[in-house]
Amino acid sequence: THATEVLAEESVYRLKALEIRGKKREIEENKNTTLEDLTRGLLNYRYTGLNFDKDRNGGLIFIFTKIDPNEESREFTFALNLNENHLYELTACNPKLDTSRTDVLLSNLNSDRDNGLNSLIVGMRKLFKATL
Repeated sequence: THATEVLAEESVYRLKALEIRGKKREIEENKNTTLEDLTRGLLNYRYTGLNFDKDRNGGLIFIFTKIDPNEESREFTFALNLNENHLYELTACNPKLDTSRTDVLLSNLNSDRDNGLNSLIVGMRKLFKATL
């Protein structure tokens, strides 16, 4: 009957609405998690004295302070750019570091784009600390 068809159609729409609400809730939860992760990450970077700047070539300059216990404001920097092959490379580093050590960090970054950046940042900070 017509009434049965209408009830069946309403049931389909209710199920779709429930499904959409569930997906919306999941997206909102993921947004909150991502925002919390970013906030936590930024606070950790600030705590370690890490700041960022942009270089003339569109690359990213990483600026560490709080490495030298005798002069916490002293800056340790490196610049990261993408080359024509879409691989990351160091275009500047102050103070200079052993390229065999930095090449390993860059290789990890280029092979693992998800976790490599964090490893690069932590590794570079350790290498800078070792120069003291």
